[in-house]
Amino acid sequence: MGADGRHLLSAIYDPHAPSWLREVPMVQILRQVWVQQYYATEEATMQWRDDGDLPPGALLIHSPYDVEARLSVKRDILWAGYKVHLDRNLR
Repeated sequence: MGADGRHLLSAIYDPHAPSWLREVPMVQILRQVWVQQYYATEEATMQWRDDGDLPPGALLIHSPYDVEARLSVKRDILWAGYKVHLDRNLR
């Protein structure tokens, strides 16, 4: 995904490419995921971001298919999705 994504995004953001391509929602998501997971070096290569260089969990896109789902951990359970808080106190 890294090399292919970079190649595709380079073509889409080329000055000669139609500007409407940059406005396609899935292109914007691809760009966000690519920037969150990779970075380009000065030598025109790309590198994975280290864990310490990733965005905080509240901003990190875990799945391009559901951009609002987040990675969560509670005790020894790890999941990607949503959290809900239920309270028995219904006053």
